Amino acid sequence: MELHLVHRSEAGGLAVIGVLLKQGQHNAALQPIWDAFPNRNEPEQLVNTVKVNAEQFLPKDRKVYRYFGSLTTPPCSQGVNWIVMQQPIEISQNQIQRFANLISIDARPVQPLNNRFVLRSS
Repeated sequence: MELHLVHRSEAGGLAVIGVLLKQGQHNAALQPIWDAFPNRNEPEQLVNTVKVNAEQFLPKDRKVYRYFGSLTTPPCSQGVNWIVMQQPIEISQNQIQRFANLISIDARPVQPLNNRFVLRSS
């Protein structure tokens, strides 16, 4: 799984921080979001009652991969500055299953590289 933190500048520029999620320990920082999930697949709703600190979703090791790509959901806008954390964070099997029960498939097919290049921090 992957968590996306999507940012839009006042000028309309897009950047996404991607955090890879792997099965492991329960993730208390993400639990308030999981608790706000609907019981079934419903139309999108704004939930004002959930407060989170997005920095808690980032791994301790801040090494990243960077590339220019597009949004992963319609309208799949191009020109997105992607920053993907190299180190994943853990979530529990129960958290994975709760998400999978709600969202069956939420990814588009892998896209061609189209002469893009990936930068890695060291």
